[in-house]
Amino acid sequence: MKSMDTTSLSSNIKPNKIPPPWATDRLLKLRIEKRLSYGEIAALTGIPKPTVYDRLRWFEALIGDPEELKAYESSRGQILSAVEKRLVVDLADDERRAKASLNNVAYAFGQIHTARRLEEGKSTSNLSVHASLVEMVCAGKVEDHGDDDDAIEV
Repeated sequence: MKSMDTTSLSSNIKPNKIPPPWATDRLLKLRIEKRLSYGEIAALTGIPKPTVYDRLRWFEALIGDPEELKAYESSRGQILSAVEKRLVVDLADDERRAKASLNNVAYAFGQIHTARRLEEGKSTSNLSVHASLVEMVCAGKVEDHGDDDDAIEV
C-alpha cells in the first residue's frame, strides 16, 4: 500500500477516538480511500495492528480491487443492460433454451430487468394505474360498496 503522512489526517481522526460501531467503517475508509497500511492505521487510531487486520480482512476480500469496484459502480446501469440483452438473446435461442429451463432464463431476465430499472431510478411496477385510481377516489368518482373489497363502481 502507498505510504501516507498520517499527521495530515490527525485533524480529522484523533488516536483512540474511533467509537464503535463505526470503528470498522472508519478503518475501512482509511485502508481503501486513504490507502493506509495496517501499521499506519494502528498508529493513527491506537488500535493494535492485529485488531485492525482482523476487522478489515473480510471486507477487503469482499471488495477486492477498490478501483475495479468504482468502475463497476459508475457503469452498473450499462452492465445490467448488457446482461439483460444477453438474457433476451438466450430467451430467443432455441438451442440454448433446450439446454436450460426457459423458466430459469425468464426469471433471470426479470431480476436483471428490475435491477436495471432500479439503478436508473425508474419504477419496477405500473404505478400509473394506481395513481389514476387514487385520483378517482380523491375526486369522488369511485363509490365504495361496503364489505366487497373487489367491487368498485365508477
